Amino acid sequence: MQKGKYFVLFIISWVPFIMVLGNSMLIPALPALRKAMDISSLQAGLLITLFSLPAAIAIPFLGFLADRIGRKPVIVLSLLIYGIGGLICGASALWMEKPYMGIVVGRIIQGVGGAGTAPIAMALTSDIFTENERSQAMGINEAANGFGKVLSPVLGSVFVMISWYLLFFVYAVISFPVAIAVYLFVKEKDMGPKSRIEEYFHGVMELMKNKRWPFMACLLAGATAFFTLFGILSYVSDVLENGYGIRGIYKGLLIAIPVFTMSITSFINGVVLKKKKSFKLTVEIGLIILGAIMTISIFVKNITVFMALLGIMGFGVGLILPSLNTLITSSVPMGKRCSVTAVYGSIRFIGVAAGPPVFDYLLGMSRWIMVAVPAVLSFLALIFCAIKLNQDIMLEFRD
Repeated sequence: MQKGKYFVLFIISWVPFIMVLGNSMLIPALPALRKAMDISSLQAGLLITLFSLPAAIAIPFLGFLADRIGRKPVIVLSLLIYGIGGLICGASALWMEKPYMGIVVGRIIQGVGGAGTAPIAMALTSDIFTENERSQAMGINEAANGFGKVLSPVLGSVFVMISWYLLFFVYAVISFPVAIAVYLFVKEKDMGPKSRIEEYFHGVMELMKNKRWPFMACLLAGATAFFTLFGILSYVSDVLENGYGIRGIYKGLLIAIPVFTMSITSFINGVVLKKKKSFKLTVEIGLIILGAIMTISIFVKNITVFMALLGIMGFGVGLILPSLNTLITSSVPMGKRCSVTAVYGSIRFIGVAAGPPVFDYLLGMSRWIMVAVPAVLSFLALIFCAIKLNQDIMLEFRD
């Protein structure tokens, strides 16, 4: 890979990093937000859901727009909207007597902005890097995503120690400079002549019709990974603070364990897959690890052993995500790539949105049910991928 491309990839990698902060930095702060605003745990959890759900809805529209006018304008505008949403949240906390609804509005706006970040950056990375470079670039891109998940719980814990609403302003402080850097330094390829809108959607539907089962297998695997990861992180955040009195940086570092192993594995996975084409196998191994860890967790009550298991779970997620990214982005030609990655991004966001409230609901029934459900989902996704995920079909446009 040329040195100039590494610089471009460095800038692009900030985009998924920022998107990840949207939820992951908030998770360790949820107990503090709950106390500061005198809201229920469900209302606090909705601050995660009401970021992810609007993002999931907006992604397909922004994906279509990115295929029509270009990736860069959509990413830059989305980063600005994302930062503005953070400012609205922070201003609500500062100036409203009961800031919850103002923060909800800000989180919804942030979610719309977040929709045009990581999924579009994934398509842009796939456009710039081809063939063997793409697997490595996707691994680095997912590692940046994972690094954001590692750093954000620590950052969230630090900021909430200073002030419970400070982290909302941090979103703007980070996103605005990155928007400027993308605008100035990232050059995207010419996607060629644009087809009419009806022809465009017809072409996308035809491509997906021919690959619907492998594509659905990728979507199920991605949704399962994110549902489990964010659901368990939300649960751990509450348990560490309310059950063990662990707060601040120490809590942030413990929450970061599974996402740290995920990040390291994603990076290594991208380098290894650069030379090999074992994408389906790594997805299946990752799902086996995910299901096995959740199954074992049914019988584990010791918090130290449980956190160690979650570290291994992060390894499994790190195997799944870079492989899925390459399979998804290589399944369609460049001119239609954003719409497909947008659908994939929507499913990822739905998994993130569903995780915390569903885990909270299942925990109300029983702890073993809470960990058994993602275990079953992981093994179902494994079976579906083993039967329906055809790697060669999904890699049709890898070159």
